[in-house]
Amino acid sequence: MDATQALREANANGWTATTFGMKSDTEGSYRAMRRFCNDAFISVRYNKRPAPATNLASDPGAGCVTGSSRPYVPKLPVLKATASDPDTTAEPLSVQFTVTWTPPGGSPQTHVGETTVKSGGGYEYNLANAGITIPENVTVAWRTDVSDWDNGNRLSWSGSSGPCEFVLDATKPLGPDVDSPQYLPADAADTTPACQAESSWHDGVGSYGSFTFDSASTDVTAYKYQFTGASGTSPLTTSPTTGGGPVTIQWKPSAYGPHTLTVYSVDGALQESAGASCTFGVTQGRGPVVEYALTDQAGSASAVNLSDAANRATRGSGVTFGAEGPDGVLGGAAAFDGGGQAYLTSAKVNTVNTAKGFTVSAWVNATSNTRYQTVLSQDGVGEPGFSLGINGGAKKWSFHMPTSDVEANVGTWQVMSTSEVVLGKWTHLVAGFDPITDQIWLQVDRGAVVTAANRSNWGSHGNLHIGRRTAKTGYTWNFQGSIASARVFDRWASADDAGYIRRVGRTAYWPLDEVTAGVTKGYAADGTTVEPAKALTVNGDATLRQPVETCDEELNCVIDPSDLMGGGNPYVDLDGSGDFLSSPAHLVGLRGSFTVAIRARLAAYCDAGEQAVLSQPGTNRSRFTLSCVNHQWKVFFASGDDTGTGGVTLLAGAASALPESESGIGQHLALSYDYDQQTATLYVNGQVAATGTATGIPAWNGTLDRGLQVGRTQTSETTYGAYFSGDMDEIRVYSGVLSQTEIQLIASTTVVKDK
Repeated sequence: MDATQALREANANGWTATTFGMKSDTEGSYRAMRRFCNDAFISVRYNKRPAPATNLASDPGAGCVTGSSRPYVPKLPVLKATASDPDTTAEPLSVQFTVTWTPPGGSPQTHVGETTVKSGGGYEYNLANAGITIPENVTVAWRTDVSDWDNGNRLSWSGSSGPCEFVLDATKPLGPDVDSPQYLPADAADTTPACQAESSWHDGVGSYGSFTFDSASTDVTAYKYQFTGASGTSPLTTSPTTGGGPVTIQWKPSAYGPHTLTVYSVDGALQESAGASCTFGVTQGRGPVVEYALTDQAGSASAVNLSDAANRATRGSGVTFGAEGPDGVLGGAAAFDGGGQAYLTSAKVNTVNTAKGFTVSAWVNATSNTRYQTVLSQDGVGEPGFSLGINGGAKKWSFHMPTSDVEANVGTWQVMSTSEVVLGKWTHLVAGFDPITDQIWLQVDRGAVVTAANRSNWGSHGNLHIGRRTAKTGYTWNFQGSIASARVFDRWASADDAGYIRRVGRTAYWPLDEVTAGVTKGYAADGTTVEPAKALTVNGDATLRQPVETCDEELNCVIDPSDLMGGGNPYVDLDGSGDFLSSPAHLVGLRGSFTVAIRARLAAYCDAGEQAVLSQPGTNRSRFTLSCVNHQWKVFFASGDDTGTGGVTLLAGAASALPESESGIGQHLALSYDYDQQTATLYVNGQVAATGTATGIPAWNGTLDRGLQVGRTQTSETTYGAYFSGDMDEIRVYSGVLSQTEIQLIASTTVVKDK
């Protein structure tokens, strides 16, 4: 009796019971009857095919992919798959991998590997241990088949899974050739990964330059690159359209100084070449093409352009020179009455091509924010190329560029400040257009940059206007308030470049290299000797230490093998007991921003008492004191010229000020005060101190500022204390706020004769 077909049908239909009957060969005859035992049984052995393998992958590599997505691997991979049997986990399974490839100029090759695992298990087959040789840069295909077993006998096969593909690429690519007509002209003729040395620095901050990468390795699929230096970037990646082909990127430096570009070729197996490193110098960047300081004498018919004397700006009758400007400087701005004659117009046209990158900026003090107003604009034919001003509907600062230069203009690209215009407050605006990113941007008081798209740039070539813009009906949107320091750049410019840190003037610089009749020689901004009122007089028994073989006999001079700046530069030593330097007159004005800087080396701990480095006395107390207290550098701004009032403190952090041996270089300290923003910042060795920024510092209310004090501070109207014990060098005072980049420059131990 054969019950196979019936049992298969029962299994396929999920029957729980099956009945078998018996019949005689001849049902019509009683003689054909048979008998059988009532304990008969039937035994069934069955088997289902295993399922096709799943989770196919290679390591290194990826999942199961073919075609252009196939992975490139640096070594023969481990092939992986998962096998399962729908019947039971008790029976063993085997997974068979079939690997095929065709070597260059050869015939197809096949390798088969197989192993046994339990159902549900993972299978790994390491091709590196398979005893085969697979050439590089050919497509390798592989598939799997699963079979089940019983007592050493193969029962059945699953269907195949795959194919999957990979390419072996065990050879690292060649490094890229890097070229840039702007920054690497010396390397133009070279086609190797080596970069030729650049002997000159190149323009510059805010200007885009192009860099082209290409490799002799045709399997290169990407270039990884990174700029390091003041304008450093995180690692970036770009891909050629063909293997090893050229790719050109645009880069815009944001700070001057030496930079290094390092580029790696990357092949499909993610193998990197040796890096190609190119070092070059970036200059400060071009100055403004237009700069109207607006500090002209009252009654002047036009404003001076500091960038081009022939391009003065004619004044409308609604503009008055001599208004108070930023920093509280009298005569530092022009006032605009908001009427139709409130404008200044440049003598020349085409100040900047608005189809290319540019930046505009100004200091602005608005007296109305409900009217649409213009700070700066440049004429097109029917529309201005750009307009910086106030959106009266939103009461916010705005910068916009119309979509086209026609009277039937269909719209404008606009970006607005996040906060409303604050009336009666000097505010710095900087805005511009970037043609590489197709964005316009606006920044208020060095805050967050707000951006918006501009996808229809065009070039305007008319006159520049301060205080108005052109429209279909004529000039309109005249400004109401005061404007100072209007600038236009033909490049991207940072807020600091564009005048947030206003034009800084060096009041005095004392290198402390020589003394004549008890007075140290100082230098003005133009390099000439400072006037007597700005000279520093040496007091007490302060010592000029001269790390050379000769000494100035007028100042208790001793020969010292060490110095603070290196290169054999002298410095002054104070003993903490009555030694100090001072100027006859104040060097920091009653109003306005300032920066002071010095290099100091402590000789004794300051835990027993304060040691003052720099201070500016008033009538009863010092306006500010930079000192060492409890092992840290500290700045104290007095709230007023009264011994009973409080003040604001800035701290550099614990253990920031400790004594050093005479072989140490000390620490460079700098303090800046922004009059308009009422903020101060303390820098130690060019970096902002731990709690080195403070706000809400009011203008000095005293009527008298005495001479700058070096090495002590005022404790009452007639007494001084907190004498410094240690060495000092390189003292500087500036009107205005130095940027951190400029502070880092003067913090260098290489003698810098200018800011």
